[in-house]
Amino acid sequence: MINEGRVVTIKKQWVWINGEKFEILDRLDRITLADSFLKNKVGRGSGEAKLYVGQENSFNVFFDDMDREFFFIKDDLISYMYDVKDEFFNPQQNYKKKDEMPQLFEKYISYIKSYNNHFLMFSMERIDVAPPRVYLKSDSEYYDLMREIGLPNISLLSIFKIKNGDGVIYYYMRIFIEDKLNNKKIRSTISDFEIEEDTLKQLCASLNAGQNIILNGVPGTGKTHLATKFAEEAMGENGFILTTATSDWTTFDTIGGLMPNKDGELEFREGKFLQAIRENKWLIIDEINRADIDKAFGQLFTVLSGHDVELPYEDVEGNPIKTVMNKNFNRNQYIDGTYYIGKNWRIIGTMNSYDKNTLFDLSYAFMRRFMFVEIEVPNSFDFAAEFKNENNENDKIDNNYYEKLEKLFKINTSSDIKAKYKINRKLGPAIFLDIFTYIDSRSKLSGNSLDYNSEILGDAINAYVIPQFEGLGKKIKNVKKFFESEIFNEEIDKKGWALVKNKLEDLEPKRFKN
Repeated sequence: MINEGRVVTIKKQWVWINGEKFEILDRLDRITLADSFLKNKVGRGSGEAKLYVGQENSFNVFFDDMDREFFFIKDDLISYMYDVKDEFFNPQQNYKKKDEMPQLFEKYISYIKSYNNHFLMFSMERIDVAPPRVYLKSDSEYYDLMREIGLPNISLLSIFKIKNGDGVIYYYMRIFIEDKLNNKKIRSTISDFEIEEDTLKQLCASLNAGQNIILNGVPGTGKTHLATKFAEEAMGENGFILTTATSDWTTFDTIGGLMPNKDGELEFREGKFLQAIRENKWLIIDEINRADIDKAFGQLFTVLSGHDVELPYEDVEGNPIKTVMNKNFNRNQYIDGTYYIGKNWRIIGTMNSYDKNTLFDLSYAFMRRFMFVEIEVPNSFDFAAEFKNENNENDKIDNNYYEKLEKLFKINTSSDIKAKYKINRKLGPAIFLDIFTYIDSRSKLSGNSLDYNSEILGDAINAYVIPQFEGLGKKIKNVKKFFESEIFNEEIDKKGWALVKNKLEDLEPKRFKN
């Protein structure tokens, strides 16, 4: 079944392509590239070269002059190839060329990158073989490339009827896919990451729906790692800017402001928000609630609501600095002082649960512009397997390390431990991986001995675990009882316990000390 394209009339909308401004006159939206049209098909047949675009009564006006030139954009084709890369390397359909798919991907991407021109221009002809059905056809290599790289049931095509400043009309063709993020693809890239399947699906659905996200959880749950993996899956390798919020942040850091140039003259310098738009990258803000949001975000509240904003600045050429929502296209662009925000752009923030009461509160105006997703500590953790994943040579590490840290992990999962010691803090898996890495490094400095050494364990716990208990006040006594009774409870643990005990006593308020 072929889905017919849908004509969308757009009033006075514009797009910038390679520095040139075009008015969008009409748009033929979401044409399915049918199995019968594509060369790497799922069904039978050798494929027909004509492209079905709809019924005659709907499209006569759109295709009113077939002497006009059509074009693809080189960067669009490259982006599309990386969007479908996973399907080429892990095919989910029974393609005619299924066994050749990985090699075909490398062939196609190299071929596209070799083009010298940004605009890949060609001509098309209209074929009326079965009126009122309308078909298009071309002998161009670019048209043939579309038939090669398109994937049945996945690839879509939009055709934009656009006009440049000289009044010349073109047909701009863009091949794309929808819902690039799905839980199966993400799961394959984070095989070392423990996360509930429902949480993964929630994240994919929210990002696909155009929402910005804040990942909330205790330290060590991998929030930043998860954010970068989502950004890479959506935007490709290095497809994000990662920054950490601070209490000093203002709109100068996020949006930008005036700074003296080398000649001492004031000129606008963009902040992280505008930099990410210009570079067509997602923005990941670590520890987002360390910033005073109202002071730091300013006009971004309006932008995050989907509205255009003119900022009180000009670029070096006197053009006003503006942000414009450009939801007809995926990519962001920067042209003459205007930052065009495409529909695929996102912000992901991370926030530690334990910081909620000590850092800046998030205003309701800010919170309603984000989807909050809780990243939980996993219910189990295979210490031996995870440590081997990080350090394949550590087969002979002393079992005492594993046993001690497995007991420590029970602070997250054991209801008996929680009831007995009344400790309401959890420790994320990344903290334990840091401990193992530290043990490995210290062991190598000690002649590569992996025998148990309580002092090494004590130092590691002081460095990575004890800071997570800051702010507990008199409950630090309960933490001391837990470590003394459950972790450092043997004769060989005396030196390690002395180190940890001293560190915990430093955290204990003076009025509660014995």
